[in-house]
Amino acid sequence: MDEFFVTDDPDAPRLSQKKRKRAQLAAKQQVAKRKKGSDDESDDGAIDDLDLSHHRKGDGSDSDASDQETAAEKRLRLAKRYIAKVREEAGAEEGEVDAADLDRDIIAQRLKNDALEAQGRLSFTIAEKYANVNFADPSRIRLFKSGKKLHTLSVTAVAVAIPAKEKLAPHGSKPIYVYSASKDAGVVKWDYWTGKKVHFVPGGLKLTKKISKAYSTKLISQHKGHRDEVLCLAASTDGQFVVSIVSLNLHQSDPLLRKVERTPVVIPSVGCSSTSSITSCNAMQSFPTSIRALSLDCHISRLIIQNCAATHIALATGGKDKLINIWSVKDDSHIATFSQHRDSVTGLAFRLNHNQLYSASSDRTIKLWNIDLLSYVETLYGHQDAITNIDALARERCVSTGSRDRTCRLWKIVEESQLIFRGGGTVSSFAAGEDLVVMDGLRKTEKQATQAGGSLDAIAMLDEEHFVSGSDTGAISLWNVNRKKPLFTKLRAHGPGSRAFLPGSDAFGIGEGAPAWITCLATVRYSDMFASGSGDGWIRLWKVGDGKKKFSLLACIPMTGFVNSLSFFEAPVVDTTMTSDQASKASRKDVLHLAVGVGQEHRLGRWWRDKTAKNGVAIVTLG
Repeated sequence: MDEFFVTDDPDAPRLSQKKRKRAQLAAKQQVAKRKKGSDDESDDGAIDDLDLSHHRKGDGSDSDASDQETAAEKRLRLAKRYIAKVREEAGAEEGEVDAADLDRDIIAQRLKNDALEAQGRLSFTIAEKYANVNFADPSRIRLFKSGKKLHTLSVTAVAVAIPAKEKLAPHGSKPIYVYSASKDAGVVKWDYWTGKKVHFVPGGLKLTKKISKAYSTKLISQHKGHRDEVLCLAASTDGQFVVSIVSLNLHQSDPLLRKVERTPVVIPSVGCSSTSSITSCNAMQSFPTSIRALSLDCHISRLIIQNCAATHIALATGGKDKLINIWSVKDDSHIATFSQHRDSVTGLAFRLNHNQLYSASSDRTIKLWNIDLLSYVETLYGHQDAITNIDALARERCVSTGSRDRTCRLWKIVEESQLIFRGGGTVSSFAAGEDLVVMDGLRKTEKQATQAGGSLDAIAMLDEEHFVSGSDTGAISLWNVNRKKPLFTKLRAHGPGSRAFLPGSDAFGIGEGAPAWITCLATVRYSDMFASGSGDGWIRLWKVGDGKKKFSLLACIPMTGFVNSLSFFEAPVVDTTMTSDQASKASRKDVLHLAVGVGQEHRLGRWWRDKTAKNGVAIVTLG
């Protein structure tokens, strides 16, 4: 997204009306105290003025011009630069194309698309391109071999991380990493290009009474990682900046100066240029409290922002041990552990292009985290049963499923409110609910004979106004945030005859009319295509129709075992039959891929086991 469409501080926290009034009152009191202190201060010239918004004349700073620039002048400058950039990308030089035609056709369309993208309303039509693709071709599916030492149990989650700036991978390509987690509490980092393991975090000993007696609790707690099944993964896309202190008005003997010079400080992204002073960024309020206090106590005359690209990507993992672990994708180090949840962490989602993390748990709560500051923000209450999944896009809101309470909820963080969407159904999985809207041509008698309620286990957002949900009764529903009932519901989306509980029997088995559970959903963000996984041996691609009022089956991808996790991403095609020289000359165009986490068992339980499947990760090339 171009800087022209970015506000001065898009990541600044938004407060409620009462909190905003209290913050304004506290700010006024703080200003009054500063003024009173400045009147009592002596004018001996030993200490510079604390005003950080001005520099001395003639100090050679490149930011003097930007300090004197008004907001209107800045917008005009950014607009001119943006139009020049569009003109350059269109391949038109001055004098070659009529300016009026260029403005009307190219620039106008680009401005419209960028504005819609900034608002989260831009939608792409891509599903039709994959309607006639032969997904039965074995060359389209790559399997990452986990062996006997990596994933010994079912893979429960996958996530893809693409660092913005890092050393190039083989053949001069960008580095792409695929993460996978399993029930053995291990997390594996895979190289997309080679399919080999890059890093492995083994699972620790589960804290039980016998193990506590055999080993000390302190020794077990020293393990960096999970000690029980890992159920979810999420990778961020927002970077962090390092602040270096260039000049301090302190005596060289002051121990605080030596401490500051030795310790680099990590702060959240504030949208500054690569060599900008702190005053030109207008981002002092975005810094941690320690940096703001340091700027007042140490009389910092200038701070330089370094490494202003998205260089660090955070990976979040959650599991049955009630922990959320934060990892660095760049150096594979453990950053922090959050232990505020009181039950299993079942879902994680990062806000798109931000380091704001949402976590869902079986304790029926959703918690918000600020990964930049490694801090807890708030807790959201409302679900009446364990939360099984969560998803989010660019806006400050998320959607979640509440399993047996049979509701989807849209959480509006800024407005401090929630919307409830009832999926319908009754307690019995063989009696459909009357409040479910069915629009796939079934008669009412047939509707009552099938499953429409049950537990809502999967959810994914198509755009800011539409999302899809899946249940253990095999139904997939399309929702609009402005309507309480689904726009369209597809019953038995993965067909009958899969593993389900048989009525009148004490065991699980193959049911003739029982539908396949929907184990996971994934969408191509802001498009008309999504994928669903189950245990019937297929991954199904769906196309959302015009107007986003219904969807239809697009294609099927064979996949043996339980498909517990799906994730779309774009990357160049990897041809394993090519030599290194041929691969270096091949096209580096990005095409759509699908990362799949497959296991012998369901993600949330051990009701069945498919011994013909292999626990591992598969990459399906769609383009």
